[in-house]
Amino acid sequence: MPTSPRILVIGAVNLDLVVEVNRLPFEGETLIGKRMTQAPGGKGANQAVAVAKLGGSASFCGRIGNDAWGKLVKDGLSQANVNTRALITDVERATGSAVILVEPTGKNQIIAVGGANLGVTATDVEEALKNLPHLDAMMLTLETPLETVQHAIALANERGLLVILDAAPPANYPLAALRGTTVLSPNETEAQALTSIKIETAHDARRAAELLRIGTQAKHVVMKLGERGALIHDDAGHRWIEPMHVHAIDTTACGDAFTAAMTMRLCAGDSIDDAVRYGSAAGAVTASKAGAQASLPSAAEVAALIAQQH
Repeated sequence: MPTSPRILVIGAVNLDLVVEVNRLPFEGETLIGKRMTQAPGGKGANQAVAVAKLGGSASFCGRIGNDAWGKLVKDGLSQANVNTRALITDVERATGSAVILVEPTGKNQIIAVGGANLGVTATDVEEALKNLPHLDAMMLTLETPLETVQHAIALANERGLLVILDAAPPANYPLAALRGTTVLSPNETEAQALTSIKIETAHDARRAAELLRIGTQAKHVVMKLGERGALIHDDAGHRWIEPMHVHAIDTTACGDAFTAAMTMRLCAGDSIDDAVRYGSAAGAVTASKAGAQASLPSAAEVAALIAQQH
């Protein structure tokens, strides 16, 4: 295994419009925002950048529109040392976008518009894999069509790759449609969408994790629970991984950092428990900074937080 894990990420790349607010709005309410900024985002793109910043070799497969936003987000990936050879320009759809409302506590609400991300095809994935003969893992989200995700999982299994599925955004898919993954990793909202169980207690989380594992036959289910930590469910049963404690500024991209860091350590041969601990630290560092890709941590930052917390 090389010292730098080689990971293909398939998912969405967006331009994020981030609006800072004093608090998140109620239904039907109009609020005055404090400030708006724009920056590259999208869960798939965030995860690819996270892999690169943590020292991995990241390639990204997705689509952008033939527009100014597309150029901006592609430049962001390239500047982060992500291989964009499999990033296709879609002449029929605009670049994906997301409006993110962030309050001072770091909590957020996100509205995403798929755009070109919805045009990612199984053929796109096949072409990406042809040009990447040496890979250790494939990371996926549910931001692209389900048929594309399923085909990608099948191809990854043929190659013997680790398959990490971040089950975002929330989707009510049949669990059997997501079979073939090494790790299925939803947050509580995504777990509820897949199982119809509202995650309010530890018991709820365990029940949902069990259903997810039975239905998808994933080797491990890793549920990201924010300030409550993470829950692992596999053949060894349930384990809770305690969260790292930081002053949260913006939780955008925390889950992306978590998943990327966990995948990096799994590629390096760590146990799932140690990989999740590392992912938790990466997510915590991300929460302590504002923005999406700009807040993603380096390996040195993650190591420093782990040393500090210990």
